[in-house]
Amino acid sequence: MAACARSPAPEADPRGAACGNGVVESGEECDDGNLSSADGCLASCYVPARFVSSDPHMHGRGCLVPPTPSAQLAQRMAAEGVEVGAALVWGDGFEDERGLFTGADSPASAAGRILHYDLEVSAFAAGNSGHLLMFGLRSIDYAPDPFRSPRSGLGLPEWARTQGERVAVGMAHGQFWTASGFPTPPVACCVPWEFPIQAVRGGVSFLVTERRVEGPPVDPGTFQLWRTLLSAGYRIAIMGGSDYPCIHRELAGAPRTDVIVNGPLTYDAWLEGVRRGRTVVTLDAAHRLNLRVNGVPLGGEVTARNGEVLLISVESESPEPTGIELLVNGGTVTSVVLPAGRQVATLRFGLSQSAWIAARTLRAATSPVYVVVDGRPIRGAPADICYLKQYTDHLSDLVRTRRIDLGEDTAGALAAYASAGAEFARRFTEAGGGVCP
Repeated sequence: MAACARSPAPEADPRGAACGNGVVESGEECDDGNLSSADGCLASCYVPARFVSSDPHMHGRGCLVPPTPSAQLAQRMAAEGVEVGAALVWGDGFEDERGLFTGADSPASAAGRILHYDLEVSAFAAGNSGHLLMFGLRSIDYAPDPFRSPRSGLGLPEWARTQGERVAVGMAHGQFWTASGFPTPPVACCVPWEFPIQAVRGGVSFLVTERRVEGPPVDPGTFQLWRTLLSAGYRIAIMGGSDYPCIHRELAGAPRTDVIVNGPLTYDAWLEGVRRGRTVVTLDAAHRLNLRVNGVPLGGEVTARNGEVLLISVESESPEPTGIELLVNGGTVTSVVLPAGRQVATLRFGLSQSAWIAARTLRAATSPVYVVVDGRPIRGAPADICYLKQYTDHLSDLVRTRRIDLGEDTAGALAAYASAGAEFARRFTEAGGGVCP
């Protein structure tokens, strides 16, 4: 991989455009002829992204806390500048809360602020295999008695997809993963046990962290799970939420998600941004971060040739100077410091292999842009993919010995785990791995 270097603007684009000449050319969204990023056109000749501050994991009741009516949830969102809140019905208080789910925005929504009830598979039988989050549903009745069965959540994303293309499915609580080794019972709560299996099956597209300790926006456990799956070639967006009132008793101080939305803000437009992976974990509304590769936004795919120069635009908005790291297949390859305010830097980079590229600061972290070089699939470090293969064996052992009890779903789950393990083994070999013990 070639090293990165910051490119001063204006500078000739390898595709022929000359950003800063006052003429909008191919590959540019705007060109106002100046080097300021504080106006409506960035110095990279892109239009500033529209960030929608979101909390994808809230509840109106649960966790031994008095219920929070919809109007009060909306007030809390407004106080913290949260524009979209997913209030999730779950097993705690299910019969009382299920009537708030309509498939439409809550009446407590107001102009420019959306509260929408959807579903978390938690405190149901299937929640023991991980807490699936499902957005954009038209029905939340996935089983006649969800408190009894199913015991595994493997079939639920397929059920959700029958409700239409607007649905987005992911899993909560990446922070309960371990930064090294594998999670093992007994655990305090909520490990996303089946998330790697769901990724292989195409059932999930995002992972949420609700971490409650000081540290980076993506905690080490979440990063371990996210990085290894991305390096195995699975396209997973990263998100942050509060899990109010269970993990965070206030929205203030909790991770949140900036979703890049084009056009008028609606819940469907927000869902489109989530499905496309146009998400950024942030720790507050004052620090924002974006990344584009050859103009392609977060979640998108760039096709390139071996060694072809890529233009990587990193954009920051912060009240203080901000150091930005550029990650390629999970490793930091370069960094740049941008001044306070809305700023942009253009980095030139060449890749010899397909890769996922993301950016992070101490207060924000982006989902990836995916670069496919010479048509080859993304395969990161073989050790990352071997880790996932070994995890499927570990999970199978936990289920087989009933340390995770899936009841009547055990046989089907073990078959799915074995199939996922075989796929991880195949991708390990594609990545150049030798023996995965």
